[in-house]
Amino acid sequence: MRIAICEDEEFIQNSIEKNVEKCLEITGMAGKCECFVSAEELLEKGNMPYALYILDVEMKKLSGLELAEHIRTEDRNAVIIFMTNHSEMMQKAFDVQAFQYLVKPIDSDTAHNVIMRALRIIREKRNYIRFTNKLKDMIFYYDEVECIESRRRKIIVHTEKRDYEFYGSLSQIEEDIKGSMFVRVHNSYLVNLEKLREVERESVTLRSGLKVPITRTYK
Repeated sequence: MRIAICEDEEFIQNSIEKNVEKCLEITGMAGKCECFVSAEELLEKGNMPYALYILDVEMKKLSGLELAEHIRTEDRNAVIIFMTNHSEMMQKAFDVQAFQYLVKPIDSDTAHNVIMRALRIIREKRNYIRFTNKLKDMIFYYDEVECIESRRRKIIVHTEKRDYEFYGSLSQIEEDIKGSMFVRVHNSYLVNLEKLREVERESVTLRSGLKVPITRTYK
């Protein structure tokens, strides 16, 4: 899991990073913090999304709220925590579905409790699959994906809106998401059972209208 901390004050940035690392250790979750001193630096990296964003609201050029608006255009599921000097600004946080906000000076115990709750929500409800395409990570939450197809050496992720191509192994993906609602119905397909519209003898139809074959082995 990747976590982004965007804060231009070094002391606060270091304090939050240590708090996150402690929370990850307590929960037993694997994660890595990446720190940024401005919204522009985070956006320039061009390697989003992260599972958790901890953002300073009052930054020099692009504010934390403006950054969050951009994040929401790319990822509606990420958990966002704001840090601010002015709690009255947080009414605007509802527009970007913020999880919580921390008022500066930040109390370490309060931050710890908020981060712990955020990590637990991510662990329990934010199941996702990560793929890499030309050095860019892309995250797909389970509820976005209809099915995953293997075609020669490529993996095609079918969503209701569009398809995405990557290189990879369908068997490895199946192992990575074991215990989820994805099941193998064909040597070349994993389907999300929550996206089924019709089940026939030799195929299933998904919500988008896509038909996927079923083979005897997996019937």
